[in-house]
Amino acid sequence: MAILITLLCGGLFFGRISKRLMFSWINRVITTLIWLLLFILGLEVGANEEIVNGIYHLGIEALVISVAGLVGSLSAAFFLQKIIEKSTAKSIEKLEKKVPRELNQSSITELEKEKKVLKPNLLGSVIIVSWFFLGVICSLYQLIPTEQINPQWGFMALCTLILCVGFSVGHDPMLNTYLKGLNFRLFLLPVMTILGTLAGTLVVGLLWHQHSITEYLALGSGFGYYSLSSILITQYKSAELGTIALLANIIREMSALLLAPLIVKSFGRLALISAGGATSMDTTLPIITQYAGKQYIGISVMHGLFCDFSVPFLVTLFCTF
Repeated sequence: MAILITLLCGGLFFGRISKRLMFSWINRVITTLIWLLLFILGLEVGANEEIVNGIYHLGIEALVISVAGLVGSLSAAFFLQKIIEKSTAKSIEKLEKKVPRELNQSSITELEKEKKVLKPNLLGSVIIVSWFFLGVICSLYQLIPTEQINPQWGFMALCTLILCVGFSVGHDPMLNTYLKGLNFRLFLLPVMTILGTLAGTLVVGLLWHQHSITEYLALGSGFGYYSLSSILITQYKSAELGTIALLANIIREMSALLLAPLIVKSFGRLALISAGGATSMDTTLPIITQYAGKQYIGISVMHGLFCDFSVPFLVTLFCTF
């Protein structure tokens, strides 16, 4: 855990001091490493006969964990919205005036680009997950001699990925703007998302004793960031838990995309952002804007940033117990 956190913080530091330089290739490196690590996870899953035979049960468990975490975060966001509206006696939209105009204008520009590439982004998610299934197929049909794969290769790739993720966040030119636009009430949304999700998965852990409480909390700490969370859990725990994490977080992202109108109607606009978790700054941003409104762009981006950065910390923390 200490190694990964050090690499994450180190990447963040070097990203900040080099923010004036162009590193457009860093995202391609991150994507390639995610492909590689999910492929390795697929190889491990395919080589484990017990996991392959029990994939149906793993899928059911992932669905239960995802639904519990999603309901927890939606309830927490709904509660927060009511508290804010009651304490200020104003609509929640007024809070967006406190977000710098630079953030809103930049996010709107990015949003227009995002709308044009929404299908490719979803296709990109499918491609990423496909590497996992490709690994499973290669292992099942013995297309690759898995015994020749050194386990240290996966860990080294993971360390490189964590370093690049920290660098990517630190190198973001809008990071200072995000932080300047943050006020106490806006900061509470990602906190409520995290606490609500963990509360939901904790209930599952108390009622369903397939795994330890901390393992359930680790599974719930992905917040839709299925690639990184599943890779971390696989490295620290097992391929079985990594598979559950992958499926659970995919289900969460797809739920935010497909159930957006229902979520807004039943729980409020902040709840839709909360449902997106770490993806509220990218994949689910167009959907959030469509059903919640453009005035929520700033909150959505900052929410995704904080959830995204919390994943490696929380997952590794719970995996060490």
